[in-house]
Amino acid sequence: MGLLRKSAAGFLLLGLIVVAPLRGTEFSFLNQNARAAGLGGAFVARADNVFALAYNPAGIAFLSGLRFETGCLINHRLITVSAPSSGLSITSNPFQFWGSGALSWQPWSWVTLGLGFFTPYSARFNWPWTWPGKSFCVNMEIDAHYFRPTVAFRLPGNLAVGAGLDLVFSDLVWNHEMTLTLDKFPDLDTILYDSRYEMSGRGLGFSAGILWKAHRMLQVGAKYQHRVVIDYRGFDIFDSRTPAAPLIPHPTIPKFYYYEFFQFFFKRQEVTSRLTLPREVAGGVLIAPFPNLSLTFDAQWTAWHELGSWDFQSLNSDESLSPDFTPLYREFYGIGPNYGFQSAGLVLKDAWSYKGGIEYDLFGRFAVRGGLARHESAAETHDLNPVYPDLERTVMSLGFGYEGPFYSIWDRKEMGQFLIDVFFQYSWAKRTTSSLLPVELTYEGNRWVLGISVGFII
Repeated sequence: MGLLRKSAAGFLLLGLIVVAPLRGTEFSFLNQNARAAGLGGAFVARADNVFALAYNPAGIAFLSGLRFETGCLINHRLITVSAPSSGLSITSNPFQFWGSGALSWQPWSWVTLGLGFFTPYSARFNWPWTWPGKSFCVNMEIDAHYFRPTVAFRLPGNLAVGAGLDLVFSDLVWNHEMTLTLDKFPDLDTILYDSRYEMSGRGLGFSAGILWKAHRMLQVGAKYQHRVVIDYRGFDIFDSRTPAAPLIPHPTIPKFYYYEFFQFFFKRQEVTSRLTLPREVAGGVLIAPFPNLSLTFDAQWTAWHELGSWDFQSLNSDESLSPDFTPLYREFYGIGPNYGFQSAGLVLKDAWSYKGGIEYDLFGRFAVRGGLARHESAAETHDLNPVYPDLERTVMSLGFGYEGPFYSIWDRKEMGQFLIDVFFQYSWAKRTTSSLLPVELTYEGNRWVLGISVGFII
């Protein structure tokens, strides 16, 4: 049996390592586990499976044996933006997958070790080049992947505490349209070009939690997740969006083609940025009026103002962005390269989310769950930025679960417990009109998410 346990542990660790870092579509919206998602995300005080690593690290202190769980979500989000004055209507509707995994092991009854991989912060927006907000954003993708090694201790009085170290790896893409006008040559059209940032970074943080099982009918929990500063590094790549045929004046020859000027003026740049994944503080309570019925409630505060204003800076100074663009050309064209600093001017505020869930246990094997959550917007109406149009939204959840024994295929001997959970979520966003751009834009949308988690207890 000892060899079997060691072999199983090895396979489970391998499974955790190879779980794909799949995609989500909005900061801190997607849940990390199907059971928690079925409860609307209200899991801080329940924290009774290995994904307590993500919701409340103290929860794994009550989990015996060796446990592993992994899951996958299918996610589709639709956002419609309309300009009532012009009748314009456009959509962003990425269809994506997302995955996670977690492992816990209790070597002694009073201490439990855990390791989790999940993506609590993720967003993606895709807009057409013809839309009014193209100077802010045409495409934005950001993912923050967390590896969280955790230790939890079970204390007297059914009290537990836990803490985890957060190793964070993040990728970022940002496309937007920029313009260049040669004022000395008013007969020439404005030059249109695409600035595309492709960057990655890493950071270090921590999380902590506490869970008290005061009574069979009452549990109380709290979680703190510290902010993580991510220093990004990558490249800004430029691409022309103006037809290549036009001719442009030249200081030493009659004329040259536009694409030659573009390649001369715009150079790929090595760039840096800093964003901060915000602090989170959450508290929850679980009430179980009957042995097979439980109610969970969570409240979470997130310090979104810490994220930053979406600023990007070239390592080169303006004078060195394109070294071949000498003072002769600066004087002739009346301009110099000045694209070393770019910003979307993102302004976010702190926001609350409120979650509630209900679970009914059938025959000790099957569970039916439901949930309702409300997520406040992290942006004031006048600050609703196309690079991240965060909307107030309501989420409804439905989930099912099963837990039962699994057996050896050779001798039909019971080896442990098998778990499977599925859920479906539907959310809708509050219709919001922003006045940030010269033309008023109205944002609205909905989302559905379907997911499954499977796990083993040995």
